[in-house]
Amino acid sequence: MDTERSRGYKYERLVIMDSNEPIPSETNICKNCCNSVITNTSAKYGQWMLNIIFCSFLFTLFTYKSFKNSIGFHNNLSEMQINLTLKGVALSRFDSNETNDDLKYFLNTSQCFIPYIDPLMPEIRKLYKPHFTTDCSKHKTLVNVVFDNNAKQYILRMNMTAVQQIYTDNNLTMQRDPMQCCYQEIVRLESGSNPDSKISLLACTYFRQDYMVPPHIDSLLVVCKLKLDHKTITQKNAFFLVQVKNRTRYDFNATAQRKPSLILWGIDSVSRINFRRTMPQTFNYLKQRKWFELRGYNKIGDNTFPNLMALLTGQNQTAAMTTCKPKKIGGLDDCKLIWKEFHKQGYHTAYGEDMPSMSTFNYLKKGFREAPTNYYFRPMSLAIEEHLTSNKKAGLKYCVGNRQYGEYVYDMALQFVTRFQYEPNFGLFWTNSFSHNDYSVPATMDSTILKYLKEMETLGIFDNTIVFFLSDHGMRFGQLLRLPGGFLEERLPTFFISIPKWLRNTYPELIKNLETNCQRLASPYDIYMTMQHLLKINEPNYDIEAATGCTRCQSLFREVPENRTCPDAGISENWCTCTQYKILSSNRKEIKRLSSLIVKGMNDYIINKNLSSVCSELTLHNIKEAKQHYNDEDFTLSTYRIEFSVNPKTKPEAIFAATVKCDPSSHEITLNLNVEEDVNRYTKYENTAKCIQDKEAKKYCICKK
Repeated sequence: MDTERSRGYKYERLVIMDSNEPIPSETNICKNCCNSVITNTSAKYGQWMLNIIFCSFLFTLFTYKSFKNSIGFHNNLSEMQINLTLKGVALSRFDSNETNDDLKYFLNTSQCFIPYIDPLMPEIRKLYKPHFTTDCSKHKTLVNVVFDNNAKQYILRMNMTAVQQIYTDNNLTMQRDPMQCCYQEIVRLESGSNPDSKISLLACTYFRQDYMVPPHIDSLLVVCKLKLDHKTITQKNAFFLVQVKNRTRYDFNATAQRKPSLILWGIDSVSRINFRRTMPQTFNYLKQRKWFELRGYNKIGDNTFPNLMALLTGQNQTAAMTTCKPKKIGGLDDCKLIWKEFHKQGYHTAYGEDMPSMSTFNYLKKGFREAPTNYYFRPMSLAIEEHLTSNKKAGLKYCVGNRQYGEYVYDMALQFVTRFQYEPNFGLFWTNSFSHNDYSVPATMDSTILKYLKEMETLGIFDNTIVFFLSDHGMRFGQLLRLPGGFLEERLPTFFISIPKWLRNTYPELIKNLETNCQRLASPYDIYMTMQHLLKINEPNYDIEAATGCTRCQSLFREVPENRTCPDAGISENWCTCTQYKILSSNRKEIKRLSSLIVKGMNDYIINKNLSSVCSELTLHNIKEAKQHYNDEDFTLSTYRIEFSVNPKTKPEAIFAATVKCDPSSHEITLNLNVEEDVNRYTKYENTAKCIQDKEAKKYCICKK
């Protein structure tokens, strides 16, 4: 397998084979046809030409058939995409590792049936136009960071091969010392009214080939200028360095209890359906390596914050806002995030997330006063957004410098797990830039993520590291939600787990339970309990605390009851994917009345928030869909799901979906707009709610001006 060195680490190039060999019967038909033409020397010239035409027609027909099968549904791809498809980059039908039952349903228990959704259904084929590359790396990097394993120090190495190539391309002879480079240390200030968003770049220090970076520098910006005859080429790049101070090597043989590392690899807004659709190479890799897929994993809140806080603290959104105080400076510093517990047990910790303006702990929040983990990516993220060139895709910064934004996070992750390969470590690495705004963009990063996973496998990282490959939810807005299965797209995030071989062998009963629980309903609260279970395995005296947001939730290393329901897993009715509904006519009087009551509840919410002076009063515009099911314990109380649009008119149209309970005898509804978020919005609202900063209220606000 070919390899290349990039930024001091070895990355594998994928060897892509064309498996679309001709079908023997088809080849023989064409071969016989041509033979008949050659041997039939007594035929007339006209007949000979007809045979040639007929043979050509058959050859073209069978070639087209093979070609069509090879590219699947990508009927409208560009020439470049077709070439990539023929090389095996295109989506497959995902049948190599999934059984017939896997393709019938995601989950099938006595209390929860979640049907399987074909990621390539006919409706999606009309919309989905994937692109398979990032198109970010147009120029070779002029400086790489390399880790000198002997000196245990990072060095800055100029890429003189790339410099020579630039001179050659410009028909010039390379001069002595053709390039001047300097670096600026990125410093987190930790002061002022917004300490998590203040950085400084120190003076630029010039360096020569193989310069050793001082061990106190965690991240730096490199600027290189290459002088040609009539122009100067300037290139900027940034690097995160996992510097180790007072390192004591962790020796498994000398330790009484072997501690597995834990990495959370998160991609925002990727459902298990869209993961299969847009990232088939990565999906197939995980399936082939026997990673455990939680096929019943269900989100518990609308967006990233409630789902990650449930996973990291065991709290629901209301409790997290109260106890962690994310809108107060220093509030999150006192929050009992799970990585603090791992740090107490001697784990090195890291947290990296791209897109600082919309990151989990900073969007309309204050973030952290002090760095929350031993290694923290945010200062570098702020620096590269300000000082490196970038372009956007789907409204978000996508290419930054010469790389896709998420690659900076993955480079940090790769260095972190490599430097601490023989010491316990915990890392949360999260990306938003290629998945949050458009369901199709993850396809551009499929091969890149596969490259990083394979590199980690080659380095032996998975031999002692548990990996959670996960998302927080699916797409929350856009055209996917208008298709069959859109309800599930939003609520079923992807979740895979890799367990080291030694851990499987040491705890076979726990692994058996995990395998069973892949076919059980699960929620982020269970992941919180599972991580605590790992802490308990490490240190038997560790006291596991119940998830306050779901006291009945449990570790997935313990068998989950087969008859588990959404309330058992801390999942409200609005997000529950287990229950079956029947479609009602939207013209029914009770549906119109319910819809009007829901809109009234939304207006009352805005009034109670004292935002009615800037947010418009909403009125019901159109009822798009209505469904109903009955509570099993009380048949007088009906639960409805209603999808509707409101006035004032906006672009895109403001479409909402609400889950409400109604007592027909009292004509009253139960609607919660705070904790359980019984109303969700299917269309983007960032441009229609700029007049307010209340994150929860933005969903219901259409600004007057």
